[in-house]
Amino acid sequence: MSPAKELFKQPRPLDRVAHGALTIDRGAGFGFARNHIAVPLTLGEFAAAARDYPIVFAADSVQPFVLLGLREGRNLMVDAQGAWRKSRYVPAHLRRYPFIFMETPDKQFVLCIDEAAEHFTAARKVDPQPLFVEGNPTPLVGDAMKFLSAFQSEFTITRECGAALEAQGLLIEQQAQIDLPRAGGRFSMTGFRVIDEGKLAALDDSVFLDWRKRGWLAPIYFHLQSLGNFGLLTDWAGEETPAA
Repeated sequence: MSPAKELFKQPRPLDRVAHGALTIDRGAGFGFARNHIAVPLTLGEFAAAARDYPIVFAADSVQPFVLLGLREGRNLMVDAQGAWRKSRYVPAHLRRYPFIFMETPDKQFVLCIDEAAEHFTAARKVDPQPLFVEGNPTPLVGDAMKFLSAFQSEFTITRECGAALEAQGLLIEQQAQIDLPRAGGRFSMTGFRVIDEGKLAALDDSVFLDWRKRGWLAPIYFHLQSLGNFGLLTDWAGEETPAA
């Protein structure tokens, strides 16, 4: 598994002058995520995401990811029209798009948009809504700010938990054996880490109790439970595999 591709192509601080006449298509769908099979996840999302997808950790960092596909460039949750697979969880990383916080040198967060997003650039929009009215931000911008503030807080907590897992030596390299008979047979999916259950069970009691107080234990167990969902991804990949 290679690192997640960059989602935001042309981020720029939201500006009442530069973007005063801009409208966003709230019905644009998720076509922008069609090529993304590994998406960052926060601890607060583990319970919902664990019902549908494998949750793993990056090989070169402590960031958890949710897997949405098996082969590079094919998100199994997004169809040809950009619609998300019905009743399946949509990660907050994708729901916030095309808005993002960017940190300034003085550690402040600025609301930005991806100017390259089809939400803004499409010639025809399903549900166009303004970002500004008479120079003032619309409630839509305020909602984006609230969502991103909550997301940033969760992201910080998630990094703290990941760093603690790393410090205790609980994250180990793993691979998944995938069988797709009609698409080239068996292959190995590598480049990710999981929590070692044996090392977790041997964790010092004081550390375990501290993690319980921090609310980290439930997400850890949801992660372990989620690893059984590689079978779901295989089934979905098989649905769209043409017969030989």
